[in-house]
Amino acid sequence: MLDFTNNTEWYIAKNINARKHEFMGKLFIKEFLTGFYKCYYSGTTANLLLANNVIGRFLEFTRDNILSIEVYNINTNRPISLIHIKIDDHLTVAEISLIIIEQSLNESIIIDIISWLIDYSFYELYCEEIVVIIPEVCIQANKFMQEITTRQTTELSEKAKLISDPLLRCEYYRLTETCWPDAEVQKDAARPDYQRTNAYIKDTILPYFNPSIKTRLYSTIIDYNYKVVAATDASATSIGLQNSEQVLGASYKYYSRIDTAIWYFGKWYNSKTAHLIHRYAKMIFRIQQYVFKFAIPASFIDCLPYDKGMNSYLVTFSPIFDNECKVIALQTIAVDYRYHGYSGYLGQEVVPQFVNEVPGVKLSTREEEVLYLLISGMTQEQIAILLNIKRPTVASIIRNQLCPKFNLPVGNSKLIVDYARAIGLPRAIPQSLWLPSVIIHDANLASWINDIRY
Repeated sequence: MLDFTNNTEWYIAKNINARKHEFMGKLFIKEFLTGFYKCYYSGTTANLLLANNVIGRFLEFTRDNILSIEVYNINTNRPISLIHIKIDDHLTVAEISLIIIEQSLNESIIIDIISWLIDYSFYELYCEEIVVIIPEVCIQANKFMQEITTRQTTELSEKAKLISDPLLRCEYYRLTETCWPDAEVQKDAARPDYQRTNAYIKDTILPYFNPSIKTRLYSTIIDYNYKVVAATDASATSIGLQNSEQVLGASYKYYSRIDTAIWYFGKWYNSKTAHLIHRYAKMIFRIQQYVFKFAIPASFIDCLPYDKGMNSYLVTFSPIFDNECKVIALQTIAVDYRYHGYSGYLGQEVVPQFVNEVPGVKLSTREEEVLYLLISGMTQEQIAILLNIKRPTVASIIRNQLCPKFNLPVGNSKLIVDYARAIGLPRAIPQSLWLPSVIIHDANLASWINDIRY
């Protein structure tokens, strides 16, 4: 079982990761500030801001019980953002300073950094409220924060005042978990009474659910912390695990954790699939938030490459209410689902190349695709549309490439299909045809996901 409390690296965007920094030394701080000030200042101002006393104050800030995080480019290993998080003594409010070199980033990456930071603070650090402090010169970051909340004038802690140095004027923002990611939802909602809620889950919900653990049902219970607290064995085996115990504690709130993605998706997680996998895992987490905050069910098609292989499921998240009609948990129900003409084979193992054991026959990637789609029942016109090629090209591949390789009469698609099935093809869906996806049919949910963008 993966220990979700261990340190990890977080996937932010393509070529952009985040990692904790146990200690940011003077040289590291100086190099980052040099790059930062070069982007926003020039001449003697930059030299002034890089004075030793400024660097020393940053070092003091990082040493005083502060969680320091570096966002960096994995190709250059150079930082593009420094984040310092200080949590109050009650472990409920976090003061977050964010310095980001925006010139090297597009707007979507800046939004990805900030939205991940907010999710991390609320759902991994369990803060109920955050104050985000951003230099005025970071225009895109401030623009995004202004979209989701309002600027605040609350007094900062003594340590947080560092970032408000007159030479580096800052804006700061206050945000509560109940207003994230949609300020229009549950504005006045309070966090649950944890002791009472835990007791209700333990004494009422789990006894109802436990008899189903050994059944063939795909189902889990997710608590108010977005963690799996109960699961059926079928749910565990559907994602490549052995039993329900291995699922406990898992959560889509860890959508950016790289170790978690590897744990969920195994060998299918790589540099080519990482962006889509993290993106759609984040989307599933947002759907869970939608159900918790709106208190209505949501359904979607989940087609992600879990460790068992490529499967597609129709999933429903249903809210579970306590005696006061508050949503304190979700129940997930999933069924196998076919959503393409060739989806009957989606449950098979995804492999980089088509497994072909016919002596003397080797298929190209395009031949694998056409053969697979023919076997799956698609017409030549449909294959052409799916592969974004012309129909005569499909016909030519069948007539001039597949038929000769299988020693079959020219242009006979039916014989190709019958012969391929007779020799046990396809062994798997060609990886070139696979794109992980989450498909939402509910118009209100789809509109909400599209509007928040993050």
